Amino acid sequence: MANAYPVFKDNEVIAVFSIAKNIKKTKQLLCKILDLQDQLALSRKRDELNNGTRYTLDDIVGESDSIVTTVEQAKKAALNNFPVLLYGETGTGKELFAQGIHNASLFSKNPFVAINCAAIPESLLESILFGSEKGAFTGAQERKGLFEQAEKGTLFLDEINAMPLNLQGKILRAIQEKSIRRVGATQEIPICCRIISSTNQNSWECARKETLREDLLYRLAVICIDIPPLRNRERDILDLANFFLNKYTVLLGAKDVSLSRGLETLLLGYSWPGNVRELEHFIQGTIALLDFKESEKTVCRHHVPINLIERFEAQDIARSNDNITLSDVLLKTEKRVILNALERFDWNITLAAEEVGIGRQNMQYRIKKLEITKPESHA
Repeated sequence: MANAYPVFKDNEVIAVFSIAKNIKKTKQLLCKILDLQDQLALSRKRDELNNGTRYTLDDIVGESDSIVTTVEQAKKAALNNFPVLLYGETGTGKELFAQGIHNASLFSKNPFVAINCAAIPESLLESILFGSEKGAFTGAQERKGLFEQAEKGTLFLDEINAMPLNLQGKILRAIQEKSIRRVGATQEIPICCRIISSTNQNSWECARKETLREDLLYRLAVICIDIPPLRNRERDILDLANFFLNKYTVLLGAKDVSLSRGLETLLLGYSWPGNVRELEHFIQGTIALLDFKESEKTVCRHHVPINLIERFEAQDIARSNDNITLSDVLLKTEKRVILNALERFDWNITLAAEEVGIGRQNMQYRIKKLEITKPESHA
């Protein structure tokens, strides 16, 4: 990129000077500006919510039939103020859905208040939910509870099946009477908020095990939404992985980073018991210590920390026959070492063989024996 300017003397051009800019650096600066604009727009979006939430239903990533159906159910649930019960395994995104339903509703400008019932000690939970009067117990001050804080908005009771049964009875009464009584108080306070709750186990199974009161379940489960586990959303795994990859590489100052075919295969072959949260932590942990240079824009299997790889190998062994032999384990390990070396050297067999300490001919023999195939991107 250059601009030229003439120099005049006595109406004659006696010289020309030019200002040239490095096009590569200019492109890098432009990309950086565009990234900052995207981050600013996202920040403004979060600020505009200003109601205790960070997410909308548009933030849910995935195109599989199961997740599309679930999002449609959530959008319909947002059209009224009936209680909603979300069921999903740990890490499936229950609070994301709860926030999304709130932000798609007519009362989205009002507060969204959430509490994880499993994370609060029983001795504190009642005063947190219902509030307290000064002197109600040692150190107690007059304070609004979450029911009052969520006035005309949404109260999200996460993992309500972890709440003590006696307190579940008080929640039931509050929903029925539309009023609460602070700890240490004698007067009722009217409440007006929508209740969204969640369980990390099947709600009717919780009732059978008596971890969730059946009469409360009837009140909470007017609308039931099941959030599918990631193992049932195979089509979404790579979309989610690339979403998290972009999210965290931008924070590291990198751009246009991709996953290798080998790493994609690894991700698709795992069952993700921790669901979307586990996948996010996997991507974050894999790229956290990488140095993204201009020549290295692909995240490969050999970049994955050993502690993360061990999860995949442990699952492979667990899936295998109970009569698995030492030979089977050694073959799996050998295949992983060779695959990592091939990816590290862009499938150059000679360099990969030197890396693992064997000859080229021996490497070719082992590649054939272990049925290692070159991904299409390297063909």
